Amino acid sequence: MESCACEFKRNVCVLNAISKMNNIDKDKLLHFFWNAILLMPLVALFGNLWGCVLLAFIGAAKEIVHDLIMKKGNCDFMDFVWGVLPIPMYFVYNLI
Repeated sequence: MESCACEFKRNVCVLNAISKMNNIDKDKLLHFFWNAILLMPLVALFGNLWGCVLLAFIGAAKEIVHDLIMKKGNCDFMDFVWGVLPIPMYFVYNLI
């Protein structure tokens, strides 16, 4: 009987996690996706450190120049955060 209770709690936790992931803005997911795609050739061309630095610089420049100065988008710090999120994920992946 106790294993059923554990199983139920685990299922509830999984459903809660999925529910939270469904609430992520599409814009944030697009920043994450495209920067993850961009990270691969940058790392291949410039190495681990400089590829990641360039990705962060490109993300910051996009938010500042394109969104803030040119007024062609909404300048949002969280867009930058979601854009550089592939960097720590890349390093964790390489440690495994």
